[in-house]
Amino acid sequence: MLIKKIRVAVYCRVSTPHEDQVKSLSNQISYYKAMVNNRVNWELVDIYADVQSGKNTSGRPEFQRMLEDCRNHKIDMIITKSISRFGYY
Repeated sequence: MLIKKIRVAVYCRVSTPHEDQVKSLSNQISYYKAMVNNRVNWELVDIYADVQSGKNTSGRPEFQRMLEDCRNHKIDMIITKSISRFGYY
Protein backbone atom coordinates (compact mmCIF):
# COMPACT_ATOMS: atom_id res chain seq x y z
CA MET A 1 0.00 0.00 0.00
CA LEU A 2 1.38 3.38 -1.04
CA ILE A 3 1.22 6.04 1.66
CA LYS A 4 0.79 9.59 0.39
CA LYS A 5 3.37 11.80 2.03
CA ILE A 6 2.43 15.16 3.50
CA ARG A 7 4.50 17.87 1.84
CA VAL A 8 5.77 19.99 4.71
CA ALA A 9 7.38 23.42 4.66
CA VAL A 10 9.25 24.97 7.56
CA TYR A 11 9.14 28.73 8.10
CA CYS A 12 11.59 30.38 10.47
CA ARG A 13 12.12 34.06 11.10
CA VAL A 14 14.10 36.28 13.42
CA SER A 15 13.87 40.06 13.56
CA THR A 16 17.53 41.07 13.50
CA PRO A 17 20.91 39.72 12.40
CA HIS A 18 22.28 39.89 15.94
CA GLU A 19 24.36 36.90 16.95
CA ASP A 20 21.85 35.50 19.44
CA GLN A 21 19.04 35.74 16.88
CA VAL A 22 21.13 34.07 14.16
CA LYS A 23 21.82 31.24 16.61
CA SER A 24 18.10 31.01 17.34
CA LEU A 25 17.39 30.83 13.62
CA SER A 26 19.94 28.04 13.20
CA ASN A 27 18.43 26.16 16.15
CA GLN A 28 14.90 26.53 14.72
CA ILE A 29 16.03 25.20 11.34
CA SER A 30 17.81 22.21 12.86
CA TYR A 31 14.92 21.35 15.17
CA TYR A 32 12.19 21.48 12.52
CA LYS A 33 14.29 19.76 9.87
CA ALA A 34 14.83 16.84 12.27
CA MET A 35 11.13 16.86 13.19
CA VAL A 36 10.10 16.51 9.56
CA ASN A 37 12.77 13.93 8.74
CA ASN A 38 11.66 11.75 11.68
CA ARG A 39 8.11 11.39 10.33
CA VAL A 40 7.80 8.63 7.75
CA ASN A 41 4.73 10.20 6.19
CA TRP A 42 6.20 13.72 5.93
CA GLU A 43 8.31 15.01 3.06
CA LEU A 44 10.31 18.22 3.48
CA VAL A 45 9.51 20.64 0.67
CA ASP A 46 11.91 23.34 1.79
CA ILE A 47 13.01 25.49 4.67
CA TYR A 48 12.10 29.15 4.32
CA ALA A 49 13.98 31.50 6.63
CA ASP A 50 14.05 35.29 6.88
CA VAL A 51 16.06 37.68 9.00
CA GLN A 52 13.62 40.55 8.96
CA SER A 53 11.06 42.24 11.15
CA GLY A 54 7.58 40.77 10.96
CA LYS A 55 5.87 44.15 10.62
CA ASN A 56 5.22 43.56 6.93
CA THR A 57 5.70 40.77 4.43
CA SER A 58 7.11 42.74 1.50
CA GLY A 59 10.69 42.68 2.83
CA ARG A 60 10.71 38.94 3.48
CA PRO A 61 11.71 37.12 0.28
CA GLU A 62 11.55 33.65 1.81
CA PHE A 63 8.06 34.25 3.14
CA GLN A 64 7.00 35.42 -0.30
CA ARG A 65 8.62 32.36 -1.92
CA MET A 66 6.77 30.10 0.52
CA LEU A 67 3.45 31.77 -0.31
CA GLU A 68 4.14 31.29 -4.00
CA ASP A 69 4.86 27.60 -3.41
CA CYS A 70 1.53 27.39 -1.55
CA ARG A 71 -0.26 29.02 -4.48
CA ASN A 72 1.41 26.48 -6.77
CA HIS A 73 0.13 23.60 -4.57
CA LYS A 74 3.62 22.43 -3.57
CA ILE A 75 2.92 22.55 0.19
CA ASP A 76 0.35 20.67 2.28
CA MET A 77 1.40 21.94 5.70
CA ILE A 78 3.62 24.65 7.20
CA ILE A 79 5.26 24.29 10.58
CA THR A 80 6.68 27.27 12.44
CA LYS A 81 7.65 28.25 15.96
CA SER A 82 4.71 30.59 16.32
CA ILE A 83 1.98 31.96 14.09
CA SER A 84 3.44 35.38 14.94
CA ARG A 85 6.30 34.44 12.56
CA PHE A 86 3.85 35.22 9.76
CA GLY A 87 3.40 38.81 10.97
CA TYR A 88 1.81 40.98 13.55
CA TYR A 89 -1.89 40.58 14.13
